[in-house]
Amino acid sequence: KRLTPPVNATALAPAIAVLPFTVRGQGLEVWREGMVDLLSMGLDGAGGLRAIDSRTLLARWNEEVGDKTVADLARALGVARRTQARYALVGSAVATGLRIRFAADVHDLESGRSVGQVQVEGPPDSVLALVDRLGMQALRAILEKDPGDLPSIDLASVTTSSLLALKAYLNGEVRYRRSDFEGAIEEWERAVRADSLFALAYFSLAEAYGWDEGR
Repeated sequence: KRLTPPVNATALAPAIAVLPFTVRGQGLEVWREGMVDLLSMGLDGAGGLRAIDSRTLLARWNEEVGDKTVADLARALGVARRTQARYALVGSAVATGLRIRFAADVHDLESGRSVGQVQVEGPPDSVLALVDRLGMQALRAILEKDPGDLPSIDLASVTTSSLLALKAYLNGEVRYRRSDFEGAIEEWERAVRADSLFALAYFSLAEAYGWDEGR
């Protein structure tokens, strides 16, 4: 419902498609699509790149791959190509004891080659910082520049320090993409209960109310 249609990438900045992450470990399912949302948000506009809208990407993924937890690399990169992206980020989230590790491989879709592998690790309550670091590493792999030459990746629109609120927000995004507006409302209400200052959750909640009332 809020999907942005694919556009002609040749007339715009080169685009990167963040694909759903493979997840291994208890409690990590939220990051399968959640990393698509967060990394797309962070990478969009950084270093002269634009990110394929996460809802556009995930709508196409669900059409071509469905609910399979793992897709082979060729099929995954095929989805990215059909969004007219130049680059694709293929990642994983793994629970390692009391820590979480995010790793990703950045592919140049024109040459078909990997341009770099990136990885970060830390406690679950530092997810936003980990996402920021992973995004910076991915950007560095693409631009092949020193860290000092890179623009910062801004996740400021995700205005919460509450992991509970963040997870509820991302779960709401998943439900919204499936037109489960009541489920999205429940998750986003949970998010604002966990963090009453979470502006992005309030915005999404208002939009979901509008869709739900209009059916």
